[in-house]
Amino acid sequence: MPVRYAAALIEHWIADRDFDALYDVVRGLPEPPGPLAFFLDYWLWAPRVRGGAWQYYDGIDEQAFARVATLMDRYAPAEVAARYRAGMREWDSSGGVDGPDDWMELDRWMERHTILLEDVALDLITSCRDALAPPPARPGGGPS
Repeated sequence: MPVRYAAALIEHWIADRDFDALYDVVRGLPEPPGPLAFFLDYWLWAPRVRGGAWQYYDGIDEQAFARVATLMDRYAPAEVAARYRAGMREWDSSGGVDGPDDWMELDRWMERHTILLEDVALDLITSCRDALAPPPARPGGGPS
């Protein structure tokens, strides 16, 4: 049985933009709705969970990349989706051997656009916030 968190705690994490806590909540859902399932992939690419863009592209296979790229088109701003694809093109053109120095431009872009990247993550989460917490209890007990 998946762990369920109180709605007040979920709202606290949303207000604090505590994406690590929210990631753990979403990861614990048995079948997260589309935007939340995408959040799990998106947040792996986002700037706070790794040491640089090259690590992300080094670890993703072509099929997973294509799936995430399609979801980027659906859920993220065009600029973010374009940067995601550009990272793979750079990785492919280098053969993945140039190392982290060649990824500094994407990493710098991500640093300059941290708020945008977090806003996308927050939109994904808030679009399905009801899936993150149990429904409120009815007067007299029990869920509604």
